[in-house]
Order: sequence, then structure tokens, then C-alpha cells
Amino acid sequence: MILKLCGFTIASQAAQAALLGASHVGIVLWTGSARGVDPAHAGPVCAAAADAGAIPVGVVVHARGQALVELARDLRLGVLQLHGEHTLDDAAVLRAAGIPFWRALRVGQEGVDLGLAARWRAAGAAAIVLDAYVPGVPGGTGAPIDLAQAGAFVRQGPTVLAGGLTPDSVGAAIRAVRPAGVDVASGIERSPGDKDLAAMTRFVEQARAALQESR
Repeated sequence: MILKLCGFTIASQAAQAALLGASHVGIVLWTGSARGVDPAHAGPVCAAAADAGAIPVGVVVHARGQALVELARDLRLGVLQLHGEHTLDDAAVLRAAGIPFWRALRVGQEGVDLGLAARWRAAGAAAIVLDAYVPGVPGGTGAPIDLAQAGAFVRQGPTVLAGGLTPDSVGAAIRAVRPAGVDVASGIERSPGDKDLAAMTRFVEQARAALQESR
């Protein structure tokens, strides 16, 4: 069961997410995002999440090949989430280095291609993260995805739903699609990178109940 809260910029809030029950805590390692942090700032956030019991996930856009491996090792990441123009060559590098990774695909463009998802799974992706397609943005927009399209990916293999989820919508989305997990950023925030404790609490409660029910 993957319950990922993402877009943390403050170490104490990353620890809170883990203590609330998030299995994974995401840090966006792309400064083009409103939630993006550089590796130096990301270190304490990742450490706080790990110390509190969650798996730190590095969301990457531009890093490629061996740079991905070095980033994962330097920050002691449990998972890399690939959101950029990554190829199966990057997957091979990560697989050879023993670095777990998820591949994000955007529903509405390449994300509708089940064959592409299958190739990434065969190349070692532990899960496919479904996000919404918004032109010119690699992900994390908060736009909702088409749940009808998502169902086909869930039947294919481990799939994490992202895109526009909130404490009010996550339970219904999980019950409709029955994914391996969910991923949220904007739906638990006061402002980009600043999380709301009450929203995090409600999201975790609603998501956990629905994920357990769907199993």
C-alpha cells in the first residue's frame, strides 16, 4: 500500500507526514517547481522523513543516467520518481545500480499508451505514477486525471494515482480504480511547499481506509 505525500520543503512537516502514516514522503528535486528544492536543502527533509519512518522519494525531471544514481545515494532516497524525458537507458542504469524507481506518465498524452507503461514495467519500474497531462509542465499541476483511463493501467500492474487528489476526493478515486497507492501534493497545502496538518491528517485517514477496503 503506497500512501505518498509529496512536495515537502520543510523538514518538520516531512516528519509529521511520516508520523501520520504516510508510507512515502516526496521531495521535488527540480527548481522549476514551486515546491522544488536543491539537493543541499533536500538532505535534511529526506532525513527527517526517513527518521520518522517513511521512505523518502526524490521526484526528478532533468537528472539522467549516472547522475540519478549519485542523487539517490547522496540523499539516501528509497525511490526515484522519474517525471522528465527519461528513457529506458536511464532505467537500465538504475536497475544495474539497484536503485528502485517509479515512472510517471501523464494521462492525456503518453500516459494513454499502455504499451509504454508495459515497457517501463519490464525495464524495472516498481510502479507507474499516473499524473494529468498539462502542456509544458512535467507534472505536479494538481489537475485531475481521467479515472476511466486509469483503470486499464491498474489492471496491468502496480499503479499510483496522482493529479488533483484531495481529502474529499481520494476515497472515491481509490474505490473507483483500486490502485496500489495514491500521491498528493497540492491537495494538502496552505501554499506550495507549506503543508496543512489538518489536511494531511484527513487525507491519510481517508486514503488508508479506502485502500484497505479495496484490498
